Amino acid sequence: MLTNLATPVGAAFVTHAIAQFGPSAVAGAATIDRLSPVAFGLVYALSGAVGPILAQNLGAGQYRRVQEGMRDSLLFMVASVAVAWLVLALGQGVLIRAFSAEGLAAELIALFCTWLAASFFFSGGLFVANASFNNLGHPLLSTFFNWGRATLGTIPFAW
Repeated sequence: MLTNLATPVGAAFVTHAIAQFGPSAVAGAATIDRLSPVAFGLVYALSGAVGPILAQNLGAGQYRRVQEGMRDSLLFMVASVAVAWLVLALGQGVLIRAFSAEGLAAELIALFCTWLAASFFFSGGLFVANASFNNLGHPLLSTFFNWGRATLGTIPFAW
């Protein structure tokens, strides 16, 4: 439960910081919040799929397969993020028009599509790590890392 509370805390701080720039900035951030799960859906799904596979291999004493599963899931995450980032970067004009974004909203969407989408390399790594922590007997590490991302990995950059 504590692990899942970290993300809304970080999001609340970011929303507060963005709100100071007006409704157009909030609209841009809301659009990005809607694009992210669609663009990076494979990464989100991977975090739910990899944990049971790792745990089954650990239970079977197949430590080499646990290592291979971690490596392969991280490689899949990197490939998925790279493809999604490329699609976002190339399709940002279409997305901006599709959401009728103007001004600061359009600038934020373009910034996300061009540069900030790359941050999902870190988020994806965290998702895979959290799945392994939770399924391999170290749930407190998952909580620690999620809170680290939501505070140290978010607040200073939003500030």
